[in-house]
Amino acid sequence: MLLLSGAHPEVLRRGRSHVHALADTFTALLLGIRDQITHPDPETAARQCFATVFSACVVRTAHGADFATEAVDHDTFTAHLALTAGRSLLATRPATHLE
Repeated sequence: MLLLSGAHPEVLRRGRSHVHALADTFTALLLGIRDQITHPDPETAARQCFATVFSACVVRTAHGADFATEAVDHDTFTAHLALTAGRSLLATRPATHLE
């Protein structure tokens, strides 16, 4: 879907719709534990967390485990991605373009 969406507007439209629904579900699940998220803007943090996780998985799936970095096994990739996601949710201040 992702590779075809650049050339097919209908694939893009449908894909975007499904990804937005997935993002909403992911965000809602994270906001179910809002009191554990230390980021000052939990909803934005949850949405950006989805974007990071989704993007990393898309690149790995579309182009292979060794596209962006040296290849690691699935469990290592998942562990690093979970660490990144957790740290973004537990930040004590929002990210800005000035940092």
